[in-house]
Amino acid sequence: MKVLYYSIVLLFVSSICFGQEVNIDAVLAQVKQETEKNNFDKALSLIEPLRAKFPENEDIQVYTGRIYSWKKEYSTAIKILAPMADRAKPNPDALLAIINTYFWSEQYEKCISYCDKYLEIEPKSTEVIKTKATCLEKLNRDQEALELIEKASIADNSTQPFRSIRTLIGKKAKNAIASILS
Repeated sequence: MKVLYYSIVLLFVSSICFGQEVNIDAVLAQVKQETEKNNFDKALSLIEPLRAKFPENEDIQVYTGRIYSWKKEYSTAIKILAPMADRAKPNPDALLAIINTYFWSEQYEKCISYCDKYLEIEPKSTEVIKTKATCLEKLNRDQEALELIEKASIADNSTQPFRSIRTLIGKKAKNAIASILS
């Protein structure tokens, strides 16, 4: 009788445990909804338990880093993303997220170094090349930016993505010449 009683209790307890399994996809969908509404604190309160329960899940880690960067808590975002971006085989999504974080926080030298790291993996990434060229322009390294743009334009036969950066550099050159002539 005791065996039957303990079997039933064990079955009941195990079914409760299975019922409490976390549905990662459902939670992440809810987190995404909250970030789309700019409810970053709510999104973080939903994703942090997942992060604690599944520390090896890099998708969760990267998305958490992105939320912190969208929230403009750049140092926290970098702390989360750097371990995945700084290893021998970096996580490409972590690299993209840390590139954006450094760019938004106006740390252009760091941003350039992570752009270089990403371009080793994906050399034709127009978006990363554009970010790197923008950083070079912000640091007044216009010639380097133009050379990078030229090299990228030759590789994919398109100057469209880089038109705004070229225009900006051209205006800076015109202003420099105008100030010299005045």
